[in-house]
This record gives sequence, structure tokens and C-alpha cells, in this order.
Amino acid sequence: MTQSAEEAERAEELFRKSGSIAGALRARFEGVNALDRQAKGTLCRQKAALLTAQIEGKRYLWLKIQSLSEEATCRSITGDIDTASKESDKAVDLAKQSGYRSIYLRVLGNAASINDSRAILVKHGTAIWRA
Repeated sequence: MTQSAEEAERAEELFRKSGSIAGALRARFEGVNALDRQAKGTLCRQKAALLTAQIEGKRYLWLKIQSLSEEATCRSITGDIDTASKESDKAVDLAKQSGYRSIYLRVLGNAASINDSRAILVKHGTAIWRA
């Protein structure tokens, strides 16, 4: 694990101890983002899926959108392009409905990248990478 992922875990623990659920979830997101940046696909996907599940039913829309988009990226790293595409589309829909313009542009760009990868895989009929 990278230093940034380790720091995010420490921050999550501190937020949890202080009773800040929102802070702990945001710190967990930062850890997932760090794993994504290091292309640690499998661990990233596992932690992102857990985070997305923990956010479900909570009123943290910004974090939910970001987490769905991040989980999609992690899934694309591992070659799970179909699920990645579905999750990134969900993130785009939520962002569009939310009115958060900057996050909408971010997740839209991420979805375009994932869907481009998906189109390439469909065209060539084979996985180009596996993590």
C-alpha cells in the first residue's frame, strides 16, 4: 500500500474514533483514490465496493457520486469493463441530477474514458489488460 493510502487509513481511524462518520467515509474515499492512482486494481475495487455500500442510504450525495465513479475506475483497471461502464453511468446520472456542475464534468470525463475502453474491448473481442 502507498503512503497516501496508509495516511488515509490513519485519518479514517481518527475520524471514526472522534465519531465523525462523514469524515471517516471521506478519508476512506481518499484511500481508494490513492489505490486507483497506483493502479492497485483488485484492492482498489474491493475497498471502493465497500465504501459505495457504506454510503448507500446516507445523505452524502457528493461522496456517493465520487465513490461510484472511483469504483468504476477501479473495476476498469481489473478488466471488469461492463460493470465499470454501468457504475460510471450511474455516477453521471446522479451528478447531472444533483446540480453539482464540476463533479458532473469530472464523472462525465471518467465515463467517457471507461466507455472508450469498453468499445475497444468489444471491437477487438479480447481483454487488453488484467490487473
